[in-house]
Amino acid sequence: MFVPDTEFKMIHRHFDGDRTLVQVMPELHRLTYGNTKPYSFNPWSKHQEQIAEWFLRDGVHKNIVEKFSVTTGVMQNPVTIFTAIENFVLINGRRGIEGEFIIAPQYLTFGDRFCRKGILNEKSIVDMLVAGIKEGERKLKSETGRAMRFRMRFGIGREVSLKEAVRLVRVMLECDPNYVPGISLVCHEPSAPPEKFVDAFRLAKSEGRKTACHVEWVKDREEWEKDTPEKIRRNFQEDLPQLTKNLDTAIHLLDVDQIDHGFGLAENPELMKTVADKGTIVTVCPGSLLATNLINDIKMLKIREMLDAGVTVAIDVDDDIFMPTMAEVLRLYVDAYRMPALAENLDRLKADMAKLAENSKLTQIITP
Repeated sequence: MFVPDTEFKMIHRHFDGDRTLVQVMPELHRLTYGNTKPYSFNPWSKHQEQIAEWFLRDGVHKNIVEKFSVTTGVMQNPVTIFTAIENFVLINGRRGIEGEFIIAPQYLTFGDRFCRKGILNEKSIVDMLVAGIKEGERKLKSETGRAMRFRMRFGIGREVSLKEAVRLVRVMLECDPNYVPGISLVCHEPSAPPEKFVDAFRLAKSEGRKTACHVEWVKDREEWEKDTPEKIRRNFQEDLPQLTKNLDTAIHLLDVDQIDHGFGLAENPELMKTVADKGTIVTVCPGSLLATNLINDIKMLKIREMLDAGVTVAIDVDDDIFMPTMAEVLRLYVDAYRMPALAENLDRLKADMAKLAENSKLTQIITP
């Protein structure tokens, strides 16, 4: 069976949802709470599965900020923040994976018993993250002889006000563009469509920083409302007008450099052509949309159709602490398109994988 051997860059991964955290969460928990709070998961027995079950319980979209407090909640002081990001760089780098990730510093400012609220702010947190990145890169160079590069998108959670979003962009503008090249609009999409953040995006663009916006889901649904393929496809058709509006807003009004998920884009040939002509990057995370029951089949995303239309589409994992790994995501694509077992199918799969890998490299906005 065909197994892709191409090298993909990291392009759409959330630091607080990365699988590398599983390896250090017990230690981060100890450094955060001491012996005052029992660790929520058994680190010696199916640790990964327990964490995945926590995130997916009742649907990951429900109480999303609260669920991610399992990881962000143990990154509230300088030691745990530095330890987590250095570990992220080292483990991914040793696997040969480098590139860009997303983190919203606003979720790391709440403090803990060792670092009370008010001591850390978004800028100081970014400084710690950058220091951890540099130390991880240094160790990787010493271990492997290879200079690997990691950069962060400054995430802005949608629950903030427009004024607060503009303030966060101003904080981002104070950060080193070599390590913090731009912003990404993240978190609960139904409550805050992208038009709310026009001023913040225009500010970032005016200063030459890169911008990205998630367009993924527009309505919260209970799990029983999306537990069959028929319901999932009906939901998609119901959501498509709002998804299309959000895509149009991101493309034209926000003038983003990157659309994360881009769910529904392939259903609109006009928008797809605009994206291709503008060179807008589109990241697709099939495992994420399958895990959240927004799709039931990877072919619903029409990745191949976007490639054929000239869209710079790249593929990644989103939050693999509870979603499929990159190897599993690539296998999903291969399994979807490998039949019938003909030579031309294998050739097309190889071409698709090569193009998706190439696009993941093109999307890197790291400055020299």
